[in-house]
Amino acid sequence: MKKAATTAVATLQFVQQIRPKRIHLLGMGITNRNAEPLIRALQHMSLGIHTGLDSNRIRAAVGRRRIITRKEHHYGIELSDGWTGALDLRAWGGVYDMTEAIFQPSLWLMGTALHGFTASLTWFTEEQRKAFLADPDGFLTLEKNINELDVPIFNECILHIRPRPDAWTRTHASGV
Repeated sequence: MKKAATTAVATLQFVQQIRPKRIHLLGMGITNRNAEPLIRALQHMSLGIHTGLDSNRIRAAVGRRRIITRKEHHYGIELSDGWTGALDLRAWGGVYDMTEAIFQPSLWLMGTALHGFTASLTWFTEEQRKAFLADPDGFLTLEKNINELDVPIFNECILHIRPRPDAWTRTHASGV
């Protein structure tokens, strides 16, 4: 079992050898002092690579009185009763993590739904709503915005997932 984080050098070597279209830097957030230089190096080495980060997003949404923790019990039975509880989100560009999906609304919140949700953010200024509309994922990289949107974005995501057929959204305990 790996006990230490992968070094920047090892990450760059991996990308150079494998040439993935996407890479997820588990446990690294944008506020990590190593994140920006590593992302720049990854983009230089592999143009167009999609880099995912999650530590700050998860930390901001998990914990006492935080959205994921509060809703976990509320939706726990619905998402896990007779199921693994794992959501099959492959249709959303290979995202396999509910937390990651919540904070990447560009994968599931589009068109009129995006415009309607943005219009409902009445506590934000018009400029802030335009910024969210232009780049929802980027808008949610700022912790102050996560704190303002954690409940509404979670609820909107659940509203989007709920009507999907079970075969599309859930993985049955016996396997797919």
